[in-house]
Amino acid sequence: MSDTATADAPAPLKIGVAYATAARQVWLEVTVPAGTTIKQAIETSGVLKQFRDIDLATQKVGIFGRLANLTDTVNDGDRVEIYRPITADPRQVKRKRADDAPAGDKPQPDRFNRPDADRARMRKGPPRAANETVQETLDKDASPAPMPKERG
Repeated sequence: MSDTATADAPAPLKIGVAYATAARQVWLEVTVPAGTTIKQAIETSGVLKQFRDIDLATQKVGIFGRLANLTDTVNDGDRVEIYRPITADPRQVKRKRADDAPAGDKPQPDRFNRPDADRARMRKGPPRAANETVQETLDKDASPAPMPKERG
């Protein structure tokens, strides 16, 4: 075999595979050939042997926090992540936490959490007559400057 045959082969990719449970987190560095899919990278890493509860058919995967498909190919330096299923609805958890808090510690509604009528009024500005233009409304609302008194 000649040196040109090995020079034409794409360089291997160095990637990481990450998975975490409540008790344990792992980050495995793996070298894979170019064109490797996410599924192949996960299988090559050995993480499936360490965590028998991983089910790639149901669990989502991603690269650097962005959802991806198992058939997507990896690039050099990628961090492949296997996501655990959500066990609790985040909205329900937040609501329960607010209900359990003492009365003084309950979060106050923010200034944007108002009835729709208040928000609409804030957007539209002051009310005006149907036949009045915006400029006429502004002119009417602006009070004239007081006239200086003459000294004599």
